[in-house]
Formats: sequence, structure tokens, C-alpha cells
Amino acid sequence: MLDNVWDDLDQRLRIVPGKNILSAFNGELQRTVKISITPAQIIRHMKVDEVSADLRRILDPLNNFAAA
Repeated sequence: MLDNVWDDLDQRLRIVPGKNILSAFNGELQRTVKISITPAQIIRHMKVDEVSADLRRILDPLNNFAAA
């Protein structure tokens, strides 16, 4: 079962810790091109359709509350 999940990149990315991935990615960026990115920078560049419906259900009320 894990082999099937691991063979599919989309499924693999669902089971690895995002914090660890971002840290490794930043390490590679710093080593190769001397830059880093932050979660806030990533979020600013995301489009609404790239955010899961579950997460939008959580964030939309928070956004409405903050705007009020």
C-alpha cells in the first residue's frame, strides 16, 4: 500500500511533513542560489483554486472576522 502511495508524487506529498519539505527546499535554495522563501511569500502567491476546500472552510470565516 505505501509503495502505491509513494509511487504517485501527489500522494507522496500528502504524507510528508510540509514543514520538513519547506526546510529542505529552503536549504537547497540557499545553497544553490543564495535565496530563501518564507511561508508568507508562498501564501501571497497562491491562487484561491490552489487551496483545498477544507482549508478554505476554515480560513474564510477567519478572514471575514478579521475584515469586520
